[in-house]
Amino acid sequence: MRPETQNAAFRVVCFHKLPYANLWNGGGYTGVTWVRNDWVPLFQQYHVDTVINGHSHCYDRGVTNGVTYLVVGGGGGALDTERVAYWPFFTVEYSRYHYGLMQIGGHVLTWSAFDNSGQQLDKFTLQSRVPLLEWKSSQATGGALPLVVRGKPGTTYILERSGDLAAWSTVATNTIPASGSTTATNFIPVTVSQAFFRAWAQP
Repeated sequence: MRPETQNAAFRVVCFHKLPYANLWNGGGYTGVTWVRNDWVPLFQQYHVDTVINGHSHCYDRGVTNGVTYLVVGGGGGALDTERVAYWPFFTVEYSRYHYGLMQIGGHVLTWSAFDNSGQQLDKFTLQSRVPLLEWKSSQATGGALPLVVRGKPGTTYILERSGDLAAWSTVATNTIPASGSTTATNFIPVTVSQAFFRAWAQP
């Protein structure tokens, strides 16, 4: 994997023919089988944040195995209204003309979908898998300072410490809850020696 991809705050994949379709006029088409079999496992393996497709003329949004799937196909053709499948992970669905707006600010991705009259249909945010470290306070309590790891829900992070930026030792293992808070707090003993900290996501 290229360094640019490894270091990117978000991994977004876009292509036309979708792996999962709920609505399709004419029946029979529920998505592309080989995309489900060959590509979907790769999206999971390489921690893709969101996959955006068209082809089906509707709007769908759902999350499975940590990947958010978006069907954004209501741009102007005849809308698909006939039910061909009930992919269970899709939780938002509209058979309406629409468009989507993606905004990225630092380590937060915000997605909004609007219909052709400007009414908001959907909105969600994603936290980057790339961890952020921040001191919660500069005042020690009980001889320790709180160091916060912020990351993607459901991801496990290894927090490491070094005195020379060459040799690193593990301080803690933090798993961000699958829902709720996107942070984990570690209490680092105050020492007089210089120390550096870093965190990385487990594969």
